[in-house]
Amino acid sequence: MFYLFHELRHALQYLHPERFDELISRSRLYVIQYDGTCYKLVDGEWKECKLEGSIEFFTELYLGQPHERDANDFAYERVKALLGASPEPQVLHAFWTPKKPIADQVYEELYRQIDDMIGEASCEAYAGG
Repeated sequence: MFYLFHELRHALQYLHPERFDELISRSRLYVIQYDGTCYKLVDGEWKECKLEGSIEFFTELYLGQPHERDANDFAYERVKALLGASPEPQVLHAFWTPKKPIADQVYEELYRQIDDMIGEASCEAYAGG
């Protein structure tokens, strides 16, 4: 159920980005992989670049992406509402949560860096659509 609710939340993020805050809406256009490979959705096409850093660093960035945090929190709350505060959803939520909170500004800077590397204009003025 956790994963079902998680993926349903992603569907809602893509179908109705206007329902989410600006950073969640913007973050859905970016993918950060564990090895530093990053993608940005531009005009229906995924553009790729590679950033330098450790697997541990990029794993934490992946887990902390605003759209992923939102989907994980949503899934946890929905499962908890159905099953109560059982340990299984807590374990799943903890597994998919970064060890330390990552500031939104880290993602703003990361997205600027990805934009620069793939040759796209920065999305700082992104309006959620």
